[in-house]
Amino acid sequence: MDGECLVMANQRPAEAWNLKTWSLTPHAFVIPVGLLSLIVGALVARNQLVLAIALIAIPLVVWLVVAYPGIVVGGLWLTALNGVPLLNLEGGGGQLRTTDISVIAIAMIAIAQWIVSPKIRRPLPSVIVMPCVFFGMWWLLTFARSLNAGIPGTDAFFFGRDFLSVVLIVPPAWFILQEPAAWRQCVIVILLGAGAYGLAYICGSLGLIDATSFTHPQQIHTIAGVQRLYTPMSDLIVMVAIFGAAILATTPRSHATPLIAVVTIITLLAFLLQLTRAAYLGMAVGLVIAVVITLVQGGQVRRMFLRRVSVFLMVSGIALFAVIDFGPGGGVTSVIDERISSGVSQVNEQSGTVGYRVKLYHEMLTVLGPDWPIGLGFLHPRDKYFPSLPSGSIRNSDVGLLNAVMTMGLTGLILLFGILFGFARYVAKTSDGRPTWLVVGMFSWLALLAATSLTLVTLFSPTGLISVGLTLVLCGVAIGPTPRLDQLHA
Repeated sequence: MDGECLVMANQRPAEAWNLKTWSLTPHAFVIPVGLLSLIVGALVARNQLVLAIALIAIPLVVWLVVAYPGIVVGGLWLTALNGVPLLNLEGGGGQLRTTDISVIAIAMIAIAQWIVSPKIRRPLPSVIVMPCVFFGMWWLLTFARSLNAGIPGTDAFFFGRDFLSVVLIVPPAWFILQEPAAWRQCVIVILLGAGAYGLAYICGSLGLIDATSFTHPQQIHTIAGVQRLYTPMSDLIVMVAIFGAAILATTPRSHATPLIAVVTIITLLAFLLQLTRAAYLGMAVGLVIAVVITLVQGGQVRRMFLRRVSVFLMVSGIALFAVIDFGPGGGVTSVIDERISSGVSQVNEQSGTVGYRVKLYHEMLTVLGPDWPIGLGFLHPRDKYFPSLPSGSIRNSDVGLLNAVMTMGLTGLILLFGILFGFARYVAKTSDGRPTWLVVGMFSWLALLAATSLTLVTLFSPTGLISVGLTLVLCGVAIGPTPRLDQLHA
């Protein structure tokens, strides 16, 4: 008996410091928390407030990374898009941005998890690995060509690092988010973040309140009393709206359905108020793809789809009519209609912003000349200025895919789309444990990305590519052992 007591006594300290049993052994925290409190108190007394905050924040962050990695990844995602309420992270000195910090942090979390818990996990499928490797090699070759052209290394890197970010973020995100709990945590954070931002966007766009501390707009353009806000979170709003609608249309009711329904309606309304004509066209293309994919599913899915869509359209229509037409801005539907009709006329007449983009395309392709297969390289305007182009730069937010063609050529653009194709092929070929909402949502979203790539920079900007990379990973790991949506509340 005494021997058993001795063995148990010798085992307790080890169990107290086991990460898996921390929540069961609160006494393990008494000594370190007490010491930390004394140190923080001493620093505050000496007016070392910054250091005191750091001593509190660092253990908290470490604990979150170990216990709730999905929450941290979701938070970093929102941070990269400047979507954290009341905290504007835009700007700052130097070329290192929150997007870069987020990519680095996610990679460090994956490394830390691998060191702390090196258990066997599902490897990244070869159909995804190969496009990432080929694109990464082409990026490195383009970077080397840029150095050879006399561009300083830092300028070349920061001018084209957004394309590299999608390659760097996929492997660590896959490693972290394939854990069911981490997948759930990240999805919940993104749903809540998109819902809060979407609600603030609606209220700010209609002039109900000053929501700039929640939306952090880079630019505000007022059209007939409706405020159009330009923010990186717009890409996330569109993605959440598409996947939310796919879930509601094809998934049986669960505990998560009310949350998803509310977030979907909010993000759809925010999407409409973005007044982005290219996104309207992309959403229409995505809707056609969604209907086609759903109708080729089984009879039960088709019946559920038709029933859910009719109810969803009715509820959305009522919400749109109540929130928009009776808001202070009144008659916003006419503004949306005008945006669509003006876009059609501008395409026919090649006038307005459409005419400007056509002219800009022509000027940029003239500069590109015979280098269209491989591009010009990462030519920072500070080192290589082109007088015929806006700001002298071969990159411009109004020309979408030309950002890739001008720098990495048509080859780079094809390889970039190859990463999307690799994920799409993996989802299409892997039938075991593949939910219908994933197929409908993912292929509709990919169709929207392709349709809008002529003018929008979702696939050609740091914030857009981070969102694309993390969304693709969430889709890829949602096949197989990842929990279903009815477990979001768990």
